[in-house]
Amino acid sequence: MGIYAIFDDKYRIDYCDEIILLSQKYNVSPYLIYATIFVESGWNEVAISSKGAVGLMQIMPSTAEYVAGIYNIKYEHLTSPLTNIHLGTAYLSYLSKKFDLNWTIVAYNAGETIVNTWIKDGVTLANIPYPETAKYLIKIHSAMRIYQRRYILQ
Repeated sequence: MGIYAIFDDKYRIDYCDEIILLSQKYNVSPYLIYATIFVESGWNEVAISSKGAVGLMQIMPSTAEYVAGIYNIKYEHLTSPLTNIHLGTAYLSYLSKKFDLNWTIVAYNAGETIVNTWIKDGVTLANIPYPETAKYLIKIHSAMRIYQRRYILQ
């Protein structure tokens, strides 16, 4: 386990050992975890969105409670970086069991229920109804590619 890279402030790789372990535990690419943190909060550990999403991975408190119940994760503070990453990674894992990678990313942003409705209604990735979510999908893939080019995570 470890990391080999040239340090870059913008595309940070904080909590590497923990993220590698969580990525293995939940079968989620560490590059997806890092890209999600980068896009969601820009590495702002105390970020709170206008909708109430919290922390590095911008988890809604209700989503955190739901995921914690599914995976039996005990936590006290959603603002704790490691707790936030743990719950965000577990949520990505949960979504990835229902959707392919692209729809997992879309569901992380727009919500599982909305994505289920879109798929049922024939929405494709080419015509996502929310412009913000369509841009989000592009941003995540872009950040993943940058992390994959710059860092070897193992």
